[in-house]
Amino acid sequence: RAHAQAAHLANLEVFKTIPIDRSKKLVSDSALPHLTPCSMLALRAAHRAAHRASVRALSTLVLAEHGNGAINDATLSAITAASKLGGATHVLVVGKDTASAASAAAAVEGVSAVFTMVGEEKPVSEALTSAVLAAHKAGVYTHLVAPSTAVGKSVMPRVAALLDVCALSDVIAIDSDDTFQRPIYAGNAISTVKALDAIKVLTIRPTSFEKPGIAASPAPISSLDMPAADADAPSWFISEELSKSERPELASAGTVVSGGRGLKSAD
Repeated sequence: RAHAQAAHLANLEVFKTIPIDRSKKLVSDSALPHLTPCSMLALRAAHRAAHRASVRALSTLVLAEHGNGAINDATLSAITAASKLGGATHVLVVGKDTASAASAAAAVEGVSAVFTMVGEEKPVSEALTSAVLAAHKAGVYTHLVAPSTAVGKSVMPRVAALLDVCALSDVIAIDSDDTFQRPIYAGNAISTVKALDAIKVLTIRPTSFEKPGIAASPAPISSLDMPAADADAPSWFISEELSKSERPELASAGTVVSGGRGLKSAD
């Protein structure tokens, strides 16, 4: 045992004296012949640690849903969830008139930067998918996030498929930057999932996260080029008809009461 400990210490000393070229490689080629198996393992561990540190310095991109110049409540909850992932949180606003919505997003607490892409007034899922991928290519994000709404659930699986990674839907809790909780079996059980992909694509259940406050100073706003529209796109926007109701949207309601025959009441 004493001999093994001495050999291990000798290997560590070799590892400590390896010349490092920070501009190109972790270890210069001239030092490789002097590495023993033990020091090689230490070198690999140091390389993985450096890689994890560089990856964690990247940011999270949140796809914003907006209307009438404001960011909707579901997106605000998604921003809160994104802030729990660590690193900077950037918001992407896509549409025809993005100035007011971008200003509203920049004033949200936890937002580090806002990017706008000018496109159609009501971009379809295929156009939003292209926008998210273009923003990801420009920023190289580790997490791509959207609220778990009809839009988010339509766009993010497309994004994940084109990036060849898994999509985690309806996340209700964030344990770490790669471990999440989501309901299964119609909400009767909670599954804890560890994502091993380099890029995590998530949709966030809005009611599981509080809405953020107002930032002390607004985040900077920049513009990105909207990808060219596909001439052979399988879908396009025709019209929209909204029904007005005094009740809150189901996705953003804090409390949902359902009953009927079981409660013996028509209400």
